[in-house]
Amino acid sequence: MKAAASSATNWSRPQRVGSLAELNERLAGIDAAQDGRHVHGASASVRINLTEAPLLHPTPADDFELGTTLTPLVHPNAGT
Repeated sequence: MKAAASSATNWSRPQRVGSLAELNERLAGIDAAQDGRHVHGASASVRINLTEAPLLHPTPADDFELGTTLTPLVHPNAGT
């Protein structure tokens, strides 16, 4: 499946297009080819996952903290 996706997108070399309309046509073709693809371990196809996108809440306008990075220190004899 990975080979099919690679050949469909052809990321190996840049391709030139003559117009924005041609670029949109190529991208629409790539998008259509990817719709039935399944991500490893997921039961839903890529297309089904994209149909849920309008139901997602927008990201906040303000910056927010994603998380706090902690580095715990554990004494080697703590469990004994």
